[in-house]
Amino acid sequence: MARRPGRGRGGWGVVFAEHVADAETYAVTEGYARTVHEWRAKPSNPDKHWFDCLVGCAVAPSMAGVKAPGETPADRQRKRHRQDDLRRKDTCPSL
Repeated sequence: MARRPGRGRGGWGVVFAEHVADAETYAVTEGYARTVHEWRAKPSNPDKHWFDCLVGCAVAPSMAGVKAPGETPADRQRKRHRQDDLRRKDTCPSL
């Protein structure tokens, strides 16, 4: 009888961990005085549905403004400017 993924040592947790860990790879790129990790899907594993769900579960609360316990709010909020404000600033003489 074939062994099913949900049985034995680790069960579904091992299957999930292998799926997420094997979903993408990165290359370190340096330039313009910064270092960036460029993430790419592995060509051998284009389908990564569980990984996509995991990321979605982390992004959705963040977009809704949910904060984790102990997370401090940002120091300051960025001031929003409209196009009219910028035009008005350019045409007015400075004092």
